[in-house]
Amino acid sequence: MPMLERMNDGEVKRIIAKDMVIKKLSAVQIAALGDTSIQKKNMHRVSQNARTLARLVMEARKNKPAVFLSALLRPENFDLVVRSVCRMSERSFTLGPRMGHLLGHSIMTKSGWAIRNSDDQKLKEVNDFKILFDAEWKYVVNAVCRKKKNAQDVNKITLIPATQDLVKLRKYLLEEMRDTTDCLAQEPNAAAFQWLGKVTLCRLILFNKRRVAEVEDLTVEMFTKRPVWRDTEEFERTLTHTEKQLAKRMDMVEGIGKSRKNQKAFVLITSETKSSVEVLIDSRDAVGVPVGNKYLFARLNADTPLSGVAPLREVCEKCPGLLYPERITSTNLRKYVATVSQILDMTSSELRLLAKHMGHDVKTHKEYYQLSTATQELSFSCSIPE
Repeated sequence: MPMLERMNDGEVKRIIAKDMVIKKLSAVQIAALGDTSIQKKNMHRVSQNARTLARLVMEARKNKPAVFLSALLRPENFDLVVRSVCRMSERSFTLGPRMGHLLGHSIMTKSGWAIRNSDDQKLKEVNDFKILFDAEWKYVVNAVCRKKKNAQDVNKITLIPATQDLVKLRKYLLEEMRDTTDCLAQEPNAAAFQWLGKVTLCRLILFNKRRVAEVEDLTVEMFTKRPVWRDTEEFERTLTHTEKQLAKRMDMVEGIGKSRKNQKAFVLITSETKSSVEVLIDSRDAVGVPVGNKYLFARLNADTPLSGVAPLREVCEKCPGLLYPERITSTNLRKYVATVSQILDMTSSELRLLAKHMGHDVKTHKEYYQLSTATQELSFSCSIPE
């Protein structure tokens, strides 16, 4: 299994290699990723799930040596599984609900294996375990973890990027893009190519406030085969004259969204960013980008794209004069937009459009990204006359 080849040798790897349920579940999840190139890029997600289940087996073996996940999915071992997960969750309160999600998939994997092999005993075991799991897990694990997490978050302030920092970072990125684009166009070299890729990637993340993966996963084909959005009848009929003039300053590429509910990620491209991207594409052969690397922001010695997290951190460290560079992350940028949208007092339809552009629904927008409850309470209370 390719996933095992990527893992470090140790007890976790040995458990995964011998555990039937973990291997079958991992194989299904790898197949769901799609073609080989996508599998290679996202294999770490499946690997992380397999390692989490293997650590559960390791914890359970403290009470029942040599046990595997298939044996744990028996009704007589349900309490052992609960105790093991609760001990593991002492270090991470989010682990309990996540483990429940993985166990639900493991139950279905064992059920499928038992049906295929006409093993009525194993099928009865896992069905009885599922009855206990459905009846008690949300109370004895999820609820406990949620209460501990809420208690941990009391008096914890969530800080968003400072506006002056974003203005300085924008200016720095535009200067770096302009200088590096000219340098790369005149004399293609690997160092300039990689730096231009990093600053252009960061510029798109900063401008669109999209998730890092939705920008770094853009391919050359997505960019070169994008339609001319302004030549549609809908564009002419629905936009005002001012909106049309603003729209002419930008282009747009449709990428792949995070989930099935948000299949498309709309990435807006300004004129200066478009010029940088075109130079990156023209310079690929000269700097030695592998032919098999289809990504717009390509690595030089691999078939994978640049990771958006590390370049954003690197650019923020190099940008002079930032007050709080550690606050500038893709998640905090999205919280920044949600906070500004509250100040603008947007209508429900405008808020729905904003949430759709950011790749989530209005409920997620209000619950996870908007201004903190404490800030809302303070601002509302201060506005009431004494």
